[in-house]
Amino acid sequence: MTRFSKVVTLVRETVSYEDDGSYAESEERRDVFANIYSKGSYAVAQARANGLRADSEIQVRSCDYDGQQVAIMDGSAHDVESSTDHGEFVRLVLRKRLSHD
Repeated sequence: MTRFSKVVTLVRETVSYEDDGSYAESEERRDVFANIYSKGSYAVAQARANGLRADSEIQVRSCDYDGQQVAIMDGSAHDVESSTDHGEFVRLVLRKRLSHD
């Protein structure tokens, strides 16, 4: 049995367009249990090979992850750079989200 060490908020951001061309942004948040992994050399090498920058790596249950592209951890938003499905669990490589200011 896996014990999870953290609660992470996964965020799905969506944009809907109306017939008149206007749009509305919305987001759906979901708190899930996660294990935080230290940035290993494998994760860093894999991210660099794909042109990405890995800040952290987490593991969540496969049934909790549905393609969300943002994870909030310790009050900071992170973009999900890649996901790797390992059956019951999914590993997510995260990068600190750039502000839009």
